[in-house]
Amino acid sequence: MFQWYKDSAVCFAFLSDLWTGDGFHAGLQRCRWLTRGWTLQELVAPQHIEFFDESWECCGSKLKHVRVLEAVTGIDADVLLNSSRLPSVSVAKRMSWASKRETTLVEDLAYSLMGLFDIHMPLIYGEGIKAFSRLQEEIARQNTDLSLFLWQASPDTKLQEFRGAFARSPSEFAKCGQMAVHHRADFTEREFTVTNKGIRIKASRARHTKAPQYFIFRTNITDSTQPPVKTTIKNPKLVYPVTMEFEGEAWFGIYLTKTARGFVRAQPEKLYVSDKEGEESVGLSGPQNETIYILKDISESESMNVRNQDIGSIGLGGYRGTSHCIIEMIQPLEAWDSSRQCILNVNTQRKAKIFEAAPWADINDMETDRNYMDAFIGLKFTSASGDHRPFRVLIACRSGTKSVVWTRSEAVQDEDFNYSNSSIYRTAYISQSYLN
Repeated sequence: MFQWYKDSAVCFAFLSDLWTGDGFHAGLQRCRWLTRGWTLQELVAPQHIEFFDESWECCGSKLKHVRVLEAVTGIDADVLLNSSRLPSVSVAKRMSWASKRETTLVEDLAYSLMGLFDIHMPLIYGEGIKAFSRLQEEIARQNTDLSLFLWQASPDTKLQEFRGAFARSPSEFAKCGQMAVHHRADFTEREFTVTNKGIRIKASRARHTKAPQYFIFRTNITDSTQPPVKTTIKNPKLVYPVTMEFEGEAWFGIYLTKTARGFVRAQPEKLYVSDKEGEESVGLSGPQNETIYILKDISESESMNVRNQDIGSIGLGGYRGTSHCIIEMIQPLEAWDSSRQCILNVNTQRKAKIFEAAPWADINDMETDRNYMDAFIGLKFTSASGDHRPFRVLIACRSGTKSVVWTRSEAVQDEDFNYSNSSIYRTAYISQSYLN
């Protein structure tokens, strides 16, 4: 239908509730035509529209009233006059045009937008809100615009603490009317792929120092109405920390947190805005440009599991910054949060197997039944001076209670750790020192 309207010589819009007694602008704002989902493409696609009021009196053309239409709908005048400019408009901004529109069928909230994004997909009435998820998947397959992920959940509805990458309705893009893609010198275009594990993307992310359980997923999306700001970035990873200053537009980001299945959106009701919080408050801690998976959506029960995963997590606190201690093995690896140095409590039914964990460990030396262990950490210790042989310790852990048991360490010698020649005491000491 979008292409059909676009190819037309002229379209006639009869607005049965348009009364122009107090002016076209005032009358237009009361028209139901501007609140319906399918009529959005009727407004944008055709180049020439003639408007008629309730008495079938011609009120003028789209060209004549383009500034009024821009003010009422939020759609740029150049797009209203030439729909070929749509690809230059950010995905989030196009979504915002439909944020206050309604349809009789929930599926039509998605189907009525296919033309705006040049998307072709089958119409499956009965699928409910999955239609909007499918639309976003199709957009992601054809577009590298990260504004697709910059929606905000409405605080007026029942707020779910954690969400996936995709919005559930165009209404969640209501605040995105000024978002624009900015080609920053310090940000390269991100390729992302929709997979059965979620959105696979090489993300530029930094850990939020005020809330270390969250990452900030940086984008090149800016507010087109805001003036340039001076941005300060400190890189503490360098031997001599460097502070870089450059002038550019403030960027938007989203909050992410890690789960065993992948990353999920945290604090979905808000966005990170660099000029408001300052890049210094975030820093550049954690891996940069790492390939991650962001789940497409999660249920309310899954959100509650994410909230509980830090309860009973197993932290490896003493490892951070210790050059003579090397992590050789973590199991289950998918539950390992490398930035926080902890194993998340994922309540998994699949227990780790000691044979997979460390072939060199003597399972007969376990102080408890290994079938009740949730995680294993294999550490290799080397002498700081290099005078002694390295040795290994396998620590078995139970999430929730943080109970720790030991297995025999390798190459036990008095001088290796300068503590005891007993692997029992050695491992107990390491467990107490390194596990939070």
